[in-house]
Amino acid sequence: MHENDFIVAAKLYRIAATERLPHSLEQGHSGQTGPVKGCASASVWTLIMRLSVLHVAGDLTMPPTTPERVPAHTSEPVNWRIQQDVADSVRWHARHPQRIDTRLRELDEEWDIERTLEANAATLALTGTLLGICVDKRFLALPVVVSAFLLQHALQGWCPPVPFFRKRGVRTMREIDEERYALKALRGDFGHIGSGPSNRDSRASHALQAARL
Repeated sequence: MHENDFIVAAKLYRIAATERLPHSLEQGHSGQTGPVKGCASASVWTLIMRLSVLHVAGDLTMPPTTPERVPAHTSEPVNWRIQQDVADSVRWHARHPQRIDTRLRELDEEWDIERTLEANAATLALTGTLLGICVDKRFLALPVVVSAFLLQHALQGWCPPVPFFRKRGVRTMREIDEERYALKALRGDFGHIGSGPSNRDSRASHALQAARL
């Protein structure tokens, strides 16, 4: 057993003894505890199952959090381009504040990666089911494959369609919200920011920093 295994086992024993769930198991920080929601033993078994899966995969590091799982499985150039597009939009709207309301309405209508994948998967699954019923039963394999991809995405934040959509600029909800709240900050929804209306680049930078907190 590796040293990390001993550390994890000790933490699991502490959970069972105190019936409290340390945030350190989820966030990697020590010294913080909080009450378990539901049965403590269920939380222990959930942690054990997660560790077992990760051990089989040969990696005992915790998976990324929900907001970070898609960017974590996206190439750095694609992530950089998406972040740069957000920064460019905020800087442009700092120079054209009269267009902020229009852009906010566009963001409300933008499909995030989850909605895009759900629509794509539902379309393929429905098509495969109808073809399997009406044409050839072998088409029923298509819904099975699509369901496996959705499960993989739910667990890992990645499935084969994700790189295709990410390269085309499909963003996560967190990335959309980043632009949304930066624009709202520019509009003055959260009070004064930056060094004054004349210094628009500084105001855009402050708005972006606030949105990414």
